[in-house]
Amino acid sequence: MASSLKLWIPLALVTGWVLGHGTSVAMNPPLRASEPSPQALKELRARIDSLSAQLTAIQSQMRCTGSTTAAAPDTAPPHAELRQVLREELTTLVGRPEPTNAATPAPAQKELSPTNLAALERGQRLLEDALHSRRWGDAQVEELRRLLPEMTAAQQQMLMQKLSASINRGELVVETTDMPF
Repeated sequence: MASSLKLWIPLALVTGWVLGHGTSVAMNPPLRASEPSPQALKELRARIDSLSAQLTAIQSQMRCTGSTTAAAPDTAPPHAELRQVLREELTTLVGRPEPTNAATPAPAQKELSPTNLAALERGQRLLEDALHSRRWGDAQVEELRRLLPEMTAAQQQMLMQKLSASINRGELVVETTDMPF
């Protein structure tokens, strides 16, 4: 009796699998790629041709429109508003009060003087010392901030470019919680 039961169990399992698989295939036949009909291909070709013709017409209109001097809408904010926003942001970052007369133009570029040259020399020495130690910390930031007002705009820009390039190349490790400038 036990041996006949051992034969019936595998037979029942195989039969169950075959019936289950057969039923699933009959209910949901596998999807097969169907060949598009010649009519569908003709419709697609006609649609592509009409879209191509529309694109060509639009491109020719764009060429004609591009050669005229049509006024584009001004999307840039007014300069005064932009200056005011920048002033407010700088005030919050630096913590210095705003100048009372915002319409005052920036002073003309300073002439080279012994003070400018000395400040530039101290700034370059500061940068060289930092490069030797491979460190840019709070003390260097404070010294640089003290020296920058004594330099001309061109000197400031030159020193800041050297510092930025050194930081970007990884020659200096910034060890400050504040901005490195």
